[in-house]
This record gives sequence, C-alpha cells and structure tokens, in this order.
Amino acid sequence: MEKVHGIAEVLVQQGGAKQVTLPELEGCLAELLDKEDRRHDMGERARKAVESRQGATDKTLALLKNFAHA
Repeated sequence: MEKVHGIAEVLVQQGGAKQVTLPELEGCLAELLDKEDRRHDMGERARKAVESRQGATDKTLALLKNFAHA
C-alpha cells in the first residue's frame, strides 16, 4: 500500500477498505467471504470514495491557471 498511500488512506477512512496486519488477514477475509452485506457495503463505500476523487487533477490545474493569471 506504500505506492498508493493516498488513495489507500481515503479508502480506509471512508470504509471502502480495511488495512490489516498479516495475522488479521485470515479473519478479515473469512468475514468478508461469509457476509455478503458487509462485502456489498465496503464495495459501495470504495466506489463512492473513488468517485469523490475523480477530476481532482483537472480542478487543481484550473486553480493553478487562475492563480498564475492573477
């Protein structure tokens, strides 16, 4: 997760992912495989988290262009 730290942090904060240690991994996977509603909820939260970040680069560039012309 080190290479994608930014989006990983957003996903975890918004409930679209869970960061676990290696000893916790088996239990977490078992829970997700066993509970369809939990998987669905986490997937929806992940989708919303990603969608909320779409267009961030374009928005940043637009702000920088406005700042440069000021």
